[in-house]
Amino acid sequence: MLMTARTATLKPALILGAVALAMIQPTLAQATATQDPCQEAAIHAQLESLMAPGYARVCDAVGSVSLTPDCMNYYLRVTDTALSPSEDARAALAAACEASMPGATALGCIGPDCRPAKDVPVADPTDAMECGEGLECRPPEDEPVPLDDDTGALETDTAPRTAQADAALDLAFWEAIEDSDHPAMYRAYLDQFPRGVFRVIAEARLAALTGTASQAPATPPASATPPATTPTDAYREAMAIMDRAYSGDQAGWDAAARRALPLFQRAGDGGVGAAWIELGALYENGIGVTTDNPRAIEYFLMAGESGLSEGYLRALMLLDQTGQATRFVDAFLALARQDRGAALAVFDSVSASAPVRVQRYLADRGYYAGALDGRFGAGSQSALDAYLSGSPPPPVAAPAPAPAAPDADLARALQSELSRVGCYQGPIDGKWGPGSARAMQNFNHWWGSAAPTGAPTAAGLNTVRAAPGLVCGTD
Repeated sequence: MLMTARTATLKPALILGAVALAMIQPTLAQATATQDPCQEAAIHAQLESLMAPGYARVCDAVGSVSLTPDCMNYYLRVTDTALSPSEDARAALAAACEASMPGATALGCIGPDCRPAKDVPVADPTDAMECGEGLECRPPEDEPVPLDDDTGALETDTAPRTAQADAALDLAFWEAIEDSDHPAMYRAYLDQFPRGVFRVIAEARLAALTGTASQAPATPPASATPPATTPTDAYREAMAIMDRAYSGDQAGWDAAARRALPLFQRAGDGGVGAAWIELGALYENGIGVTTDNPRAIEYFLMAGESGLSEGYLRALMLLDQTGQATRFVDAFLALARQDRGAALAVFDSVSASAPVRVQRYLADRGYYAGALDGRFGAGSQSALDAYLSGSPPPPVAAPAPAPAAPDADLARALQSELSRVGCYQGPIDGKWGPGSARAMQNFNHWWGSAAPTGAPTAAGLNTVRAAPGLVCGTD
């Protein structure tokens, strides 16, 4: 799928492996609205929306209950087996949910036994959860608290609550600065949360704004648990950012793309080829960046070189649109070596001149002797297969003996006329060889004539002279 303009109906380049997150984080000053996942699932199913399966998962997990956007976001993410959040991201999501619905400490309780009691108000999710045996819910306060096996001390929830509070502050701080263009904001975040959930993104934004690396510690202390920074994690985080943006208002796409760009770059550098496709799509469509087709082509080719045929396909479309004949042929042959069927199928999506370029390339190397007509049929495909196999080109019939002087003059005149009508590009030397014969074949094809091709003839010369202008390569 090729996208050449940004319109209201533009579809994202993301390869959607999970439902998009539609929940938009409210600001601290906004009132908290609530949503019923079961009602949302029914509404989005009628609209045939991609959000319907996500809400249905939450409905199955917690039943019909009023949830804040933060809690809905939490349940959407933790029930998504295709794109599960990292431990740090999960903690931040849980903290945001608990902050929006005070007392909601039963967030680990996911399953049919965790449905809220229908006759209990949902203002306090802790009291409303009916948790089954073995589920991660808070025990009733009148039950004895077990002893810690190592210290003999009573277990308390002070540490978890402190961690949750820190995560909530981390998230709130980040949401307040994430769209800022001021380096001081990101330095303040890194000073306050040197091992925060958004540390990597903050460092990348700071580096982009100042041209230098951030002043935060390069590596966390050995006792700290480092955030997930693998290429795959970076790709998933970037996809989640764009997935969420594409499900919302188009006005927010650019800001989301600017946050996702460094993550996609890190993922691609780490070997995640799909990240190059996403970067290419952003530059092709000018989302979060200035439209830059040459840069988009480079990213698409990098994706193709990583083994993804989609990268070559998208590069070929842009190369054809921008008239880069030589690079088009090179990319086509690279794709043909990787996936012959996909390479041939690309001719259905590019201009009529694209297959002619490949035919001419094969003809110049002696593998193809047919007409340069863009009809990439059996003859053209056999020539392509022979070239890709590395076998030598088929022998060319020995040229006829040098013609006598009158025949040389006739050949020179016929070559000149064939050049005039766009069918011959060789030297006007009076030597009637394979190039001249092929030019005469092409003229016959486009003009619908049947003049001899093996040698120059007066009849052939008269036929070509009758053509008023350009013949070969026209419809």
